[in-house]
Amino acid sequence: MLSPFFKELFINRSFSFYLPATSLNALGSSLFEIAATVYVYNESNNDPKSIAFFMIVLLLPSIILPPFGGVIGDKIPKKLVITISNILIGIFALFMFLFPFTTYIYFLSFLVSSIRILSGPSRGSYIPEIVEENYILTANSRLQSGTSITTIIGMLISGLVVAKLDAVYGFLIYAICIFIASFLTILTKPSTINEEESSINTDKKNLLGNLIKGFVKLIDVKDALRVTILVGVISGVSGIINVLYLVFVTEVLGMEESFYSVLMVIEAVGLFIGSLIVKHLQNKLGYLPLLSLCTIVDGICIGLHYSIDSMFSFLFLGLLTGTVGAQISILSNSILQKTTEASSRASVFGSFQMIIGIFSIPGLFIGGLIQSNENVRILFGISGLIITLIGLYYFTKSYFNKNKINNNVDKSSISNSNG
Repeated sequence: MLSPFFKELFINRSFSFYLPATSLNALGSSLFEIAATVYVYNESNNDPKSIAFFMIVLLLPSIILPPFGGVIGDKIPKKLVITISNILIGIFALFMFLFPFTTYIYFLSFLVSSIRILSGPSRGSYIPEIVEENYILTANSRLQSGTSITTIIGMLISGLVVAKLDAVYGFLIYAICIFIASFLTILTKPSTINEEESSINTDKKNLLGNLIKGFVKLIDVKDALRVTILVGVISGVSGIINVLYLVFVTEVLGMEESFYSVLMVIEAVGLFIGSLIVKHLQNKLGYLPLLSLCTIVDGICIGLHYSIDSMFSFLFLGLLTGTVGAQISILSNSILQKTTEASSRASVFGSFQMIIGIFSIPGLFIGGLIQSNENVRILFGISGLIITLIGLYYFTKSYFNKNKINNNVDKSSISNSNG
């Protein structure tokens, strides 16, 4: 029997291993992302196109691979998929540290991204297998809290690594973290395992049918489809400014590159705050109304970059975007997990992640074309306006149907658990 304190914090034994595993993964990932971004930026003589190109390289697999990852997650035990993918990513990160050449960095980063994306549907749909139905939102909030804390630590470490050592040491630390995360994942024990669903079927017609099934299920579940469209638009527009954050720090604000990691730390603090308050706000507002409201705040914060000049304003907006960003992530994952059937949950997540990737890449292309500081500000303003408007549209539609939407989510989760 678990003590009440342990039950409240870690939910159950499997989650007590999966939480630190995910947190360590986030620690290493934060180091990897900053190290790789700074390395590519420096090697290209501070050309923003290099950041855009690197991000596109990382996102290209998301156009094709997520549905296949969904089929893998539905046919092979998700625990096995997550563990093997972590081990492979750790090996590739170690190679990046040992052979820090630009061509290798691009190629190995592409492989790391491909494995992440293939295992993404399994990661996204694993929580319902290790926690009870009524703990899904709590579990997602706990994961976000843990990853936020370790991301903060990772950003602080990355700032020291970039400033005092060399960016490539971030790859080494990433490899160590991911290997430990693999071991912790092995210790988890899914409570719902269907042997028939976990069997590998290599029949081509069945494979094609499973690929299509994820999209069909996503379209059938209206709340899941709404979330996909909303998050897709946010990701597409945010893709523009994600390329330009480092440019904004160095060229617009005139700060050192290491200050970029400070922004990431502040955003991670916001992610932690958002993970603490999301359940309370969801109880008050409902799933989609809160998701829409967070989108509005996110858009306003992004748009305000058009006029800010001070470091304090920049960091404060980063804190707010982190706070609402955490809630957008937690709510969207929870809605998908609660409204989709266990037998096709990974396939639905694969379709969801593919759509997000398709939305994101055009934004990265646009961001990479920007050459002047003034254009950077204009793009932040336009991007913020677009996100605010779609958030307002969703909020007006969802708020007046709040009870209906929450009932749909609850009914879906009940029918899935009975099924």
